[in-house]
Amino acid sequence: MKTNRRRLLTTVAAGAAASALAAPAVAQTRRVRWNCPTSWPPRLLLQDAPRILSERLNEMTDGGFEIRVYPAGEIVPPLEVFDAVSAGTVECSHSWGGYYIGKRNAIAIDGGLPYGLNPAQHTAWWMSGGGKEAMAPVYEEFNMINFLCGDTDAQMGGWFNREINSVSDLAGMRLRIAGLAGRMFTEMGASTQLIPGGEILTAMERGVIDGLQFNNPFDDLALGLHRVSRYYYYPCFQHPSAPLSLYVNRASYEALPAEYQKALEVACSATHAEHVAFSQAQDAAAYARIRAEGANFEVRPFPDDVMELAREVNDRIVTQFADEDPHFARIYPGWKQFLDDMLAFNYMTRFSFDRFVHA
Repeated sequence: MKTNRRRLLTTVAAGAAASALAAPAVAQTRRVRWNCPTSWPPRLLLQDAPRILSERLNEMTDGGFEIRVYPAGEIVPPLEVFDAVSAGTVECSHSWGGYYIGKRNAIAIDGGLPYGLNPAQHTAWWMSGGGKEAMAPVYEEFNMINFLCGDTDAQMGGWFNREINSVSDLAGMRLRIAGLAGRMFTEMGASTQLIPGGEILTAMERGVIDGLQFNNPFDDLALGLHRVSRYYYYPCFQHPSAPLSLYVNRASYEALPAEYQKALEVACSATHAEHVAFSQAQDAAAYARIRAEGANFEVRPFPDDVMELAREVNDRIVTQFADEDPHFARIYPGWKQFLDDMLAFNYMTRFSFDRFVHA
């Protein structure tokens, strides 16, 4: 009896010791902390996407997988977050593909092309139309994986302090417009530059630029752009959608436990859906507040000749991008076919209804 009891106590003690040794190892395996610098100033809708992602991921993993979100410039300059992920300096970042077309033209497709897909259509292309798979080889060249993670929806055409009555008024105009759209406005006679979001109010206020297109009414209101501008133009033909990206370092992703890899994928999808809905609701309310403030600006449509020339210029740039970048040439035909099929169907469903009810 004593022998059995002694043997039992020895077995229990050994098991307890093994558990004590194993527990920290399991905890260490399951506790992951990533840093996520963004391209966005705080308090913007753009910054809400990585905030939502961090919250959802924390909930899904019971605090085991934490993404710490840092506003633009806090640990990485706003337009260098892509490079930081590529180099492995940080595990992930949140930004917009249009900023990085100088690295690969094809990234412009991921950021939304002028006269292209709206948010619902882009989401369909990415998730069910082969977009994610088509873009993957592009990001492999930069040692990263990309996740669709937010979209602030269709935007306004921009704030201007010079009147636009025709294409000729763009000549010599100094604009802050990013991505492929910046090149498009340059070819229409303006000069464009890329200024981080946190600096555009000062640039507009001091007359460094004559106009800009940044994002949506909520963020425009937060930055105070309506107080330093004379004209608010629409529509935003240059950005019919604004799909945002979570850039993830490939080595960091592959080091994750399988359950955390899946949690990250699901959390990005959930964040995208939530952010699109949240942005639409906030923008409608923000536009009403902008108008209620009574700021001294006029809301105007772009002239038809500007819209027509912009489409022609965009077509030329797309051809040039395909000549310069084999990835763009590979992805664009399928993307364009998806767009054409969507438009043919939406013409009968969404667009005809919108024309009847809202025209």
